[in-house]
Amino acid sequence: MAGPSSRLHPPGEHEVHVWVGSVASAAGYITQFQELLSDDENARASKFRFDKNRHEFIVSRGMLRTLLASYLGGSAAGLRFTYSAYGKPRLEEAKNPGILTFNLSHSDGVIVCAFARNREVGVDVEKMRQDFSTEEIAERFFSAGERIALRALPAEHRRQGFFNCWTRKEAYIKARGEGLSLPLHQFDVSLSPAEHRRQGFFNCWTRKEAYIKARGEGLSLPLPQFDVSLSPAEPAALLRTRPDANEASRWSLHDLEVPPGYAAALAVEIGRSTSSALAAPDVSTG
Repeated sequence: MAGPSSRLHPPGEHEVHVWVGSVASAAGYITQFQELLSDDENARASKFRFDKNRHEFIVSRGMLRTLLASYLGGSAAGLRFTYSAYGKPRLEEAKNPGILTFNLSHSDGVIVCAFARNREVGVDVEKMRQDFSTEEIAERFFSAGERIALRALPAEHRRQGFFNCWTRKEAYIKARGEGLSLPLHQFDVSLSPAEHRRQGFFNCWTRKEAYIKARGEGLSLPLPQFDVSLSPAEPAALLRTRPDANEASRWSLHDLEVPPGYAAALAVEIGRSTSSALAAPDVSTG
């Protein structure tokens, strides 16, 4: 994706816009994107040893600037960022009426940008590499509950489960903007792959049927009056936060549709406090 050429309507109060692009589709625009970058961005780009990594940085930052300029009007090259103590970028307030928030992630040629209004967002995309030491990293960085959930998955789904967990955790800490000062083991996210949902449904159905047949009462025993285990895939969710248990209710997590072989997640603020909640947003992907 080389970036839109016309003005875009910014996300509304209850919307999040997500853009997915690739370095390959922008291969002919490397020079144009580089001309949009600031001196400090170009200095960072020059430090990459390999062209592949340097081009990915240039395209991702150029794509971000192009989209921001299309939302706000004005020059992509003229945008100026400020950075938090932990490195999270924001636009200078004078050039950001309506407080457009954004976040960027890229991995092995795939780029994801998220945009919202007056709410924090975080996004992460990861290539699901086969040579990644998933078990070792999970033991080091996942919470106890997440490690148990990961080990409970069938072996063939653990890699997907690991990257679901990793991208959801990364998206959340990026939305919070506190970097690794927020310990990864202090919160739990869901991680089960979506492939388990159909299996979970039929697990539930057959277990309910077996029980009522054993009871011999047919449908005179209403199905909603009892529960069985089913182990379905959990949707992306921030399950628990410590030490503030209420923090989990202030955020929503979403899986994002990205090319095969990648995993991606979005974290969105839905309330700054228990008394001033924002509605859960609609997420649209471009």
